[in-house]
Amino acid sequence: MIRVLVVDDSALMRRIISDIINDNPDLMVVDTAKNGKEAIEMIKKYKPDIVTMDIEMPIMDGLTALKKIMSEEPTRVIILSAFAKKDAAATITALENGAIDFVQKPSGTISLDLSEIQETLINKIIEASKVKLEKVQEDVVKQKRKFQLKIPLSGDLKGVVIGSSTGGPRALERIIPFIPKGLNAVYFVVQHMPAGFTTSFAQRLNEISQVQVKEGLDNEEVKKDVVYLAPGNYHMKANLRNNGLITISLNQDPPVWGVRPSVDVTMDSLSRIFTNNLMGIVLTGMGHDGTQGCKMIKEYSGQVIVQDKETSLIFGMPKSVIDSGSADQIIPLNNIIDNVINFIVE
Repeated sequence: MIRVLVVDDSALMRRIISDIINDNPDLMVVDTAKNGKEAIEMIKKYKPDIVTMDIEMPIMDGLTALKKIMSEEPTRVIILSAFAKKDAAATITALENGAIDFVQKPSGTISLDLSEIQETLINKIIEASKVKLEKVQEDVVKQKRKFQLKIPLSGDLKGVVIGSSTGGPRALERIIPFIPKGLNAVYFVVQHMPAGFTTSFAQRLNEISQVQVKEGLDNEEVKKDVVYLAPGNYHMKANLRNNGLITISLNQDPPVWGVRPSVDVTMDSLSRIFTNNLMGIVLTGMGHDGTQGCKMIKEYSGQVIVQDKETSLIFGMPKSVIDSGSADQIIPLNNIIDNVINFIVE
């Protein structure tokens, strides 16, 4: 039985969320709290497996509570976030500070239609309950690191594509900020995240990175020293034009593996352009997205690396690639950036 504490300042939302959770025979709500202060007290009392946490609350908000929880009583936390821009930014900060995942409320702070996300919420609670607590506590990169490259750069333009889901935002902060400027490469990232949240995440990565990080735009020309993040609710593809330029195209074709953007879609399009000059990377996350894309990368003689089990918050996506036989290397998160740079300059 997975024991859950529900934290929300709205009595109605506490009841709706509790009903959704208690409807599953494997889950049980141990209690509810109406602010962060109460949540901390109840965590110490009940020691729940999972906490669902609202962000905007009186007395003590969700972010403040999260930081205290992680320092005093580390617990698996899932953020329930409204769509508002400030909530999207706060959600990204929450993921940086130890929240395992988040679920977007369908229609804002008071969402009477939470049943729409019932399956998503239940699945994320079950997956989060499997995460080892020591992984929740890991420090997040806060500063830039400069590389002094004394290696001659090769002539071929290289492509790097990274796919991630649950745990991805923290993992990407161990890679993207350390990409040095001036490499002969272009970069693409697909992180499973709804529209609006990818905007805030791109802005956050851009603030702490040496290269530019932005959401990809339809028909945008791909340039070096830029990381293109797939916008929420859109598949992102790359196209090679007759004049040799690479451009981005966005579409709203049906979700793949239940997600849009899909890692598979982006990897597939890039493999055909870059062939053996493409590196595919699959990071932490649940499900199978990225497996078919990595198969395509291998078909075109590219390289595939996946994050190892020890450093993955959720090992589903990397394991799926390994099981398919497409992984060239299985490596710890902190070693991935060195592999990326070596691939580009070799």
